[in-house]
Amino acid sequence: MDVLSTMGVYPVLVAAVAGMVLGALWYSPLLFGDQWLRAIGKSQAELGAPLQAMLGSMFAALIAAVAVEYLVVATESYSLLSGATIGALLGVAIVATSMLSDALFSGWGWRLYLI
Repeated sequence: MDVLSTMGVYPVLVAAVAGMVLGALWYSPLLFGDQWLRAIGKSQAELGAPLQAMLGSMFAALIAAVAVEYLVVATESYSLLSGATIGALLGVAIVATSMLSDALFSGWGWRLYLI
């Protein structure tokens, strides 16, 4: 199977936008935004305008969505359970472990790591 020609543009775009929406909610005052600001020792004003960070995050979300779509198509994992399994494995195997290394070497502390 030619994976690249089978990949869908819409699932990638929906996943990237969903990731951005979840990230905005995650770091909002409704969830962990205030705790995160305290953990990094900054105020919202000190962070300034988030445009550059948001554009970089959108680019990263698109790259991640393309990679996940590739894995979904290559493994023919089209069910909700298999998609969730791929997401959980990638989340633990790549994201959590690389962030753990960052946290350990930069002395973040567990609260910031878990946020």
